[in-house]
Amino acid sequence: MVTPVNEQPSQKRVANACQYCKRRKIKCSGTAPCSNCTRRQISCVFEEVDKKVLVSERYLLELERQHNDSPGQEVSGAARTPSVPSLITPNVQISIPGDMNNEQERAEVRDPELQGSDEQSDYLPSDSITNPLVSHTSTHVRDSVGRYRFLGPSSTWTFSQRVFNLLKDAFPEAQSTPVPLNLDGTAYQLDWTSADRSSPVDTTDLPSMDYTLYLMNAVKFHTCQMFRPFDEEDFTRNLYEFHERGLDKVQSSKLWFIEFLLVIALGKAVVIVVKDPTTAPGSIWFQRAMSIMPDFVGLQREPNLAIQVLCLVALYLISVDWKEAAYGYIGQAVRLCLVEGFHRGTPRQIMGDRVASHHRDIWWTVYILDRRLSSMIGVPSSVQDVDITCPLPGLDDHSQRGTVLNINVKISRLMTQIINSVYSVERLGRPFVKTVQSVLRDMAAIAHEMDVVCSSAAYGSIGAVSTVAGHIQLSYHQCILLATRPLLLHLMIARLEGSVGPGDLEKTLLPQTKNLLDTCLQSARITLRILLTLYEHHLIGESEPFCTHSFLPFDLESAFSAAFIVTMASALVPTMIVDAATYRATSDRIIDYLIRKGNVPAQLRKKELLCLDQMIQPLLDHRDQHLPPPIHASQPPAHAFSPDFGTLGGWRAGPGESGFSPSQMLNIADQLDTHTQGSATINGDWTTTSPWVWWTEQQNDQMNQFI
Repeated sequence: MVTPVNEQPSQKRVANACQYCKRRKIKCSGTAPCSNCTRRQISCVFEEVDKKVLVSERYLLELERQHNDSPGQEVSGAARTPSVPSLITPNVQISIPGDMNNEQERAEVRDPELQGSDEQSDYLPSDSITNPLVSHTSTHVRDSVGRYRFLGPSSTWTFSQRVFNLLKDAFPEAQSTPVPLNLDGTAYQLDWTSADRSSPVDTTDLPSMDYTLYLMNAVKFHTCQMFRPFDEEDFTRNLYEFHERGLDKVQSSKLWFIEFLLVIALGKAVVIVVKDPTTAPGSIWFQRAMSIMPDFVGLQREPNLAIQVLCLVALYLISVDWKEAAYGYIGQAVRLCLVEGFHRGTPRQIMGDRVASHHRDIWWTVYILDRRLSSMIGVPSSVQDVDITCPLPGLDDHSQRGTVLNINVKISRLMTQIINSVYSVERLGRPFVKTVQSVLRDMAAIAHEMDVVCSSAAYGSIGAVSTVAGHIQLSYHQCILLATRPLLLHLMIARLEGSVGPGDLEKTLLPQTKNLLDTCLQSARITLRILLTLYEHHLIGESEPFCTHSFLPFDLESAFSAAFIVTMASALVPTMIVDAATYRATSDRIIDYLIRKGNVPAQLRKKELLCLDQMIQPLLDHRDQHLPPPIHASQPPAHAFSPDFGTLGGWRAGPGESGFSPSQMLNIADQLDTHTQGSATINGDWTTTSPWVWWTEQQNDQMNQFI
């Protein structure tokens, strides 16, 4: 019987919905593939019934022992190296027949492509990938004076040192220059001695009132958009009192005078043209402040002001590449905040709205700096998020500054989640791809809020390039690089130890592994494109007032990290980043500009990149011998994120090219599922999601239209 055309389809809930529809809480047709996934052209995955089994640990250890005792399998003619976790084995499924308590039962392991046949495989699941940067014991390098330096797993410096040492051990005959160690604190020399408390404070050669206000506004412009290191209203009031009372004000509030000197130091650092590259900008004023700094007991007498002083000290030390010392000072600020109860939130009905808001902002500033420094050094965070009940900024006033600080807090919290998962010793037994998959889903949760912040930089319908929005995006993509770059190191280990021959690595990658690697490379590209846009608009590296970022370290950290990843990928997976030379030229252009502006840490990062170019050359030589014929320019590979623009002058981040939308982040996470069978390229679902931009173009601007 033919169904009438006007009959409505059944609206009953299906027994089993696919993973895509479940996560988005939309109706699923229940067919395989379902109508939603078919329309979006993505893989449709249904949960398997009774896919979880329970076996004893001894049984799994017996399987592992039997696997290690069996003859090694070969991949592309190369013997598998047991010391490298299997990254390139086929996707497998394990079913345990019979009684699960019988430890003599053998697991049946089948290749999905051989389902229904009698052929079997001895491969173990590929979910055994772990982070090579994490181990139960600490890893160290020895410096020139014989001291052992700890390699924190999440540190960019640690990542580069591990790569340098791997290449040095693999190609000792090709290394003509020593590995640059560039320890923390080697960029500039700072030295001060504590002044005698009984001696009068030096108040000579202080800047005028007007110039001090100018320096304060410069510091406010460059730091207070992302942080709240000091109370501007209180500082200005005390400055006028100091102008009237002079030495009496210093003697009555020596800690405020220290804050005054630190603001001058930071202000000098961001507005003056560096003449002597051996001297850190503003260091004279910084050392002068540190010479009269009280000990921790003295700081406790004025905790509110002391926390602000410690934040300014940490900011300055970060800027001169003294991250470990900055971590120590911000740690003192954390302790003071905890003692004062700032992490719990100040009651407004007792202390008033202004004091409560100030305590909230200073707490979250300390939180952000502590989290960023923990990530940069590679150490655990000192305070757990479950112990923090202080309300987030921007919830009551809805101001742009409050909203920016709010999203900055959430990105810092995301960094902590990455350290606690991807770089956790407890997660060594969990598959690396699964761990990163959960991180990417967490990142998608804050994407909508970032979209609002980044769009707020526009003036109505007129586009604007926002420094704040750009740096928020850089921090976001730094999280992606932090979570995904261990996979690139794993690939290098597999390549150097002979698990995979030259030219065979990309062919043997599983789809979900290739998706994860492609995400890492896309973030590196996007990072350099954002930096180039800031550079083209004179918002990075300038030494003129109100447009200097050569002193603050975050641009340099992003440029170096992205350039390092691009260089590694060009030797390991060249067809996935065919435009590597263009992106390296971009990073060199940015870093060279910072060097010309007197940034000494940029000189050190430049030397490290040049060293990487030399040390990785043997891999590049092997790569060139196995590269496939070049692809015509009109047919770029599907995984190439952006075309080769040829000239850097017009090559800038445009609409839709500066980040992943929330749906794209979820799709990337979905495609990391080990049960997904499909293309290795990321399906971003571009046709159904609006672009996530950090600057808004004018409607009639044809030069920067994204096609």
